[in-house]
Amino acid sequence: MPSQKHYIYNSETHEEKPSLRGQKGNPGIGGKPGLKGQMGQKGSAGLNGHTSTIVGSFSTAAPNTLPKSGTLPVGWDDGALRPPTTFLVEVGESLIDTRTGELWCFTPGSNVSNWTNVGRISGPQGLPGSEGETGDKGEPGEIGAKGLGGDNGIDGLPGLDGEVGQKGEVGQTGPRGTSGPRGEAGSRGSKGDSGDKGEAGLDGKDGFLGGDGPEGAKGEKGVAGPPGTRGLQGLPGAAGAPAPVQLLPRIGGSINVTNGGLYDKFNISKTEKLAKGKIRVYYSTPLPDTHYTVMMTTQSGRQDEVLSTYVIDRSTTYVDIAVKTDATNDYCNYGIISLVIYKFHS
Repeated sequence: MPSQKHYIYNSETHEEKPSLRGQKGNPGIGGKPGLKGQMGQKGSAGLNGHTSTIVGSFSTAAPNTLPKSGTLPVGWDDGALRPPTTFLVEVGESLIDTRTGELWCFTPGSNVSNWTNVGRISGPQGLPGSEGETGDKGEPGEIGAKGLGGDNGIDGLPGLDGEVGQKGEVGQTGPRGTSGPRGEAGSRGSKGDSGDKGEAGLDGKDGFLGGDGPEGAKGEKGVAGPPGTRGLQGLPGAAGAPAPVQLLPRIGGSINVTNGGLYDKFNISKTEKLAKGKIRVYYSTPLPDTHYTVMMTTQSGRQDEVLSTYVIDRSTTYVDIAVKTDATNDYCNYGIISLVIYKFHS
């Protein structure tokens, strides 16, 4: 807040410019009346009525607290040091509200407050501020719960075991080949010189039997004997236990989706086409309850096209099935459905 004329306040520095007017001197001695001068030339046009001189500013006090007298007391703006001394605003001079850029002109008698808001003044736009630092990286989110496992597919039908063939008898062993000839004995070493004849000694004990000579070469392999006669056919094996009832299909058949026709059937009395892609299959013999398993496969007859089948309703006397294309998920009016129904549980 200004302290006197030409005092402008901001948050960093302030500057005081003393008034150029000196102290008032003593009244001079009255002079003689001068001669009446000639009329002066017409002066230039006055300033526009909205022109005002900015002599100070304020940033804390409200505009409606501006003194009606035009004299700002010490600390009027902030209650402390703005202005530091009493400040007199003359008629036509203005103060600027730095918060809004509005000029408040001292105009005694123009209204109740003696101050008029003559408009807003704006300085040039400042340069863009520097970009702020990047914030700290947030902590990673919690790991989501593990998804549920998908259902197991239906087991395929077990294949039938083939019958075991009969084992033939073992043939007779062929005769053993003859032994090869014994090898020749090795040559005897040369006789040493005879020593001096010694005195006759006592008769010695009989010496040990000399070892066998080296083994002769292996003889050639004998001729193979004739094959033995074929043994008698073995007795048939015992019959296997029958398959469990729950593993046998109760109902089965192949159905034309186009018209609901049957290519083959087992325990199926008839079929009825309900709508596009929907068929009802009636049982020849009702099932005891609806806790049965329906297995289906589908062939579209078209390359690179997959069809899916669904059970949409069931009872003890019929089952309603539907077929859709995987590409569009629409009901389709073609294809062959292979249907098998099991009753795994009683």
